[in-house]
Amino acid sequence: MSDNEHLLDSKCLSADDVLLVPQHGELSSRDDAELYPFIYSAPMDRVTGYELAKILLDAGEHAVIPRDLPAQEWHKCAKELRSHPNVFFAISPKEEFLSQFFSYMKDYGLTGVNVAIDIAHGDSSMAYHCSLKLLHEPLVNKIMSGSVATPEGALRCYRSGCTHIRIGIGPGSRCTTREMTGFGVPQLSAVYNINKRLHTEAGVARHGITLIADGGIRTPGDAAKYLAAGADAIMMGSEFSRAIESPGWEFQGYAPPTPGEDGSVRFPAPPPTPIYGKSFRGCASAEHQGDHKGQASACPEGTSVELQYDGHTTAQSVIDRYRRGLASAVSYAGRKRLQELGPSIPMIQITRAAQVEGSSIA
Repeated sequence: MSDNEHLLDSKCLSADDVLLVPQHGELSSRDDAELYPFIYSAPMDRVTGYELAKILLDAGEHAVIPRDLPAQEWHKCAKELRSHPNVFFAISPKEEFLSQFFSYMKDYGLTGVNVAIDIAHGDSSMAYHCSLKLLHEPLVNKIMSGSVATPEGALRCYRSGCTHIRIGIGPGSRCTTREMTGFGVPQLSAVYNINKRLHTEAGVARHGITLIADGGIRTPGDAAKYLAAGADAIMMGSEFSRAIESPGWEFQGYAPPTPGEDGSVRFPAPPPTPIYGKSFRGCASAEHQGDHKGQASACPEGTSVELQYDGHTTAQSVIDRYRRGLASAVSYAGRKRLQELGPSIPMIQITRAAQVEGSSIA
């Protein structure tokens, strides 16, 4: 048994609980690291709209179009992005939504569409029945599962036709499922255990499945840990919600002029700086439910936070930061390409003191 197996088979861990151990470097520069597309945007109405999706796709990454975008923007995405191989459309597993979705796709003359089953409990009969129906639908190409956190759930999704497995019950920054229900699996262990089972289960060709770590990703270092645990890709909501191209920003006024050290204001004053803000909310938050269902659950499994645009974050800057971080991770791992950043990279459990030592806290 490897050190990683001994660690992760005996404990349930999150990304903050571990560090990857540096290995002898093979690259002369991190710029030489070979990457592949590994980023998916979350299908959230304040994350992925047409503008952000277009930038992701142009960069060679993946966009998942939310099913609850404003109708005009959803149809723009369907009309202009539908033929791109890296775009997925989130769909409800409910029969009435499926019928409407396929009607729209037929109207656009579309074949080979990628779909993401948008359900919080992906290991459910409703999700399986939806996947099996999609499997026999000639319009559909790839199928992304709903959210799962166990090897058994991932296997059931695979066997019902899913090509992409979305991993994560409760790790997202706006998700409160674990607090409201008590259910979930620490994300690093969830990824590791699912990858291991799919590798070892008889009859399952792991290379034919894409594992996506969804939620709990705040830094490129988190992404590196999830890929080292066995994921093929990451899905991000919070990071992209801060990009100016994400939906929902509203003009809130102008920032007051900044006085000089002596308290005076420069004249003539520079052009006023516009301020943009929005609410970023989980799909199961009371605010989101109120907007899209007309009423909120008595026990919502998501929260909202008010954001103000920082003046410089773009979708491309987020992509560049994560690509740069993962290129460095490949170098520290002693590898040459991102495909080699897997469970063979040594991983150690750390203390809270070690977390603080390695953080940016002064």
